[in-house]
Amino acid sequence: MVLQQRVNDHVQQLTPLIKSALDGSGSGMPFAKLFATSSSLSTSEGKNHNEIVKRLFEFGCSTEHVVNSILALMVGATVDMSLGMFISFL
Repeated sequence: MVLQQRVNDHVQQLTPLIKSALDGSGSGMPFAKLFATSSSLSTSEGKNHNEIVKRLFEFGCSTEHVVNSILALMVGATVDMSLGMFISFL
């Protein structure tokens, strides 16, 4: 239950940041910086992460759906990185 509350807290903090990055408000930082720590999301250096968002909007996804998709990608990348660190300690 403690972990679930921590996840909910992080989601509450990240959601407005993602929304502001999508609409260009806030700091005006490119969306790709949200993924700066998760190199596992791209197969090659310099791949444009904005392409993910662009494609989701082209498919007619709502902003809320795009935000949820981004959160899911971030969670998946976090799990992948955690497993990689765990395995490297073995």
